[in-house]
Amino acid sequence: KAYVHMQAPVAKASAVPQFLAAGWLAVSDKLGREPTIDYADCVLNNWERIDKSAGLTPDNLRLLNRFTGLLDEEWFFKTHVIIESEASGVVSAIYDGFKAVADKSKYKLLAALSWLEQALSHVASNCLRIMFDRGEEDGSLCEPDLFYHRFRPFVSSWTALFEGFYENDDKLAGLRKNLAMVEQLDEAVPDLPDLGMHRAHLREAISALQKRRSL
Repeated sequence: KAYVHMQAPVAKASAVPQFLAAGWLAVSDKLGREPTIDYADCVLNNWERIDKSAGLTPDNLRLLNRFTGLLDEEWFFKTHVIIESEASGVVSAIYDGFKAVADKSKYKLLAALSWLEQALSHVASNCLRIMFDRGEEDGSLCEPDLFYHRFRPFVSSWTALFEGFYENDDKLAGLRKNLAMVEQLDEAVPDLPDLGMHRAHLREAISALQKRRSL
């Protein structure tokens, strides 16, 4: 993903070359996951506590992997780790609400909704402000300009073509066989009408089968 983003301004890259696609797709297939970066990769499974005995605070967290190496990126993702931790009450309230509906109890449902409102208010008032915190000397800990222009492109979604890999092996084999037959026929019988249109159609059909994924 970083390769394509870095190449795009120069070469208008929209494809993952085969030497990168091979390992990427192999790992993806092994894990049973799409070959993309998601919230679990960026946030949920990408942090650790510095002091294992202390609480979850921005100063006690660090990211395991970063795209840019910028402290702004680190702060942005650490903020989301804190939000996930502090939003446990939201999940609990939703669960209680589902149980209340199953029990057909309006009183339990009202209590769950009241608890949900308080939990969301807690997240909004105590957690979201962390994202906009400012250092005493360095200004914003997550500069909006750096976030949108330097970091955000790496986690935005787009569709990429994986060169050399195809969606339907059986259909691919049939198309390649037909193309080989056209090539052989063209060489064996020079007086035949031009088969260029058939050849181009088959090549376009083969190209259309190349793997494309939203990344």
